[in-house]
Amino acid sequence: MKIILNSVVALFMLLIVQPQLKAQNTKAASVDTKIAAIIKKMTLEEKIALLHANSTFGTSGVERLGIPGLMTDDGPLGVREDVKEGFAPANSTADSATFFPNGSALAATWNPQLAYRYGHDLGEESRARNKYVILAPAFNIARTPLNGRTYEYLSEDPFLNSILAVESVKGIQSQHIAACIKHFAVNNQEVERNRVNVEVDERALREIYLPAFEASITKGNAWTIMTAYNKLRNVYCSENEYLLKTILRDEWKFKGLVISDWGGTHSTVAAANNGLDLEMGSRPPYKSYYFADKLIDSVKAGKVSVATIDEKVKHVLWVIYKTSFSTNSPRGKINTPQHAQTTYDIASESIVL
Repeated sequence: MKIILNSVVALFMLLIVQPQLKAQNTKAASVDTKIAAIIKKMTLEEKIALLHANSTFGTSGVERLGIPGLMTDDGPLGVREDVKEGFAPANSTADSATFFPNGSALAATWNPQLAYRYGHDLGEESRARNKYVILAPAFNIARTPLNGRTYEYLSEDPFLNSILAVESVKGIQSQHIAACIKHFAVNNQEVERNRVNVEVDERALREIYLPAFEASITKGNAWTIMTAYNKLRNVYCSENEYLLKTILRDEWKFKGLVISDWGGTHSTVAAANNGLDLEMGSRPPYKSYYFADKLIDSVKAGKVSVATIDEKVKHVLWVIYKTSFSTNSPRGKINTPQHAQTTYDIASESIVL
C-alpha cells in the first residue's frame, strides 16, 4: 500500500506540480528578460524619472517606451479621495469609496478570513480607481495609545499582527494591486515621529517589531514596502543599510519596491546606496528631490553606480508588470453590497469588552 501511495505521489509531482512550477519559472524569467531589455533602452534621465514623485501620489513613466507611471494612494481605511498638489481635495464627484473599519477593529475580530476579505475588497476598489499601489496594510506595534497612527495599526501583539497582515496582503494582491506594507520599522510613537532615534535591542526588534513585516514578505509575498520616518540606531530608516539590505533583501529575499514615506528621505547618496528605490513627497518642485536631479549628479560624479540605478528601475518595472501590465486582471469594483457586508461583518465582530 505504501509503495502504491508513493508511486501516486511521484506521478502527481511529475504530471501536475513540476509542469506548473516550470511554467511559473518560465513566466518569471520572461518578465525578467523583458525588464532587462527595457532598461538597456533607457537613458539615465529616463531611469531617474522613475525613481521620484511627480505628483502627490504619482510617479513619471517613460512615454517613449510605453512605460506608465505608478499611481499610489492611501490607505488602510479605504481608497483616498483624489487630491491636488499637497493633499488638497480635488473635489471629484466620482471618487467615493468604501470606508472600512480601522486596523484596531480588524485586529479585535481575531479573524483571518475577514482580514482577507478586507484586503480583497480594498484591492478591488483600488483597481476601480486605477490606483495600482495601495498604501496598506499598516501594522506597526501599538506600543502606546498616544501614537497618532495607533487607530489604523492592528494591535500590540506581533503574532496576531503577522496573521492578519499576511491575509490582508494576499487579499489586496489577489486583485493585481500592490500592497505597500508600512511603516518599516519601529514607528510606534507620535512625539518626534518624523525624526526620533529609536534605540532597541536586537531581541526586541526581532521578536516584537519585525515579525509582521517578515511574515508579510516571506508568507504574504508583499510587492512593496514603505520606510518609516524615524531613525533606527542613529540612521534614518530610508537610508538604513541594516534594515533595507541586510534584513529585507539578504535575509527575507524581498524582490519588490522600497518606497519612502512622504517627505521621509534625507539624503541622495546614502539613501541610494543603502536600499531605497523610490522617493515620494507631496509637493513640487519634484526636480529638487533627493532622487531627481541630485541623483543624476551623484551618478555622473561616481558616487552612485549605474548598476545601483538599474537595480532600482528593475524593482519599479517588476511592480508595474505585477499591476498595470498584468494579464487577466480582475475588474475593479467600488461600493458594492459585498464591500458593505465586509465592513459590517468586521464592525460586528470587533465589538468586544
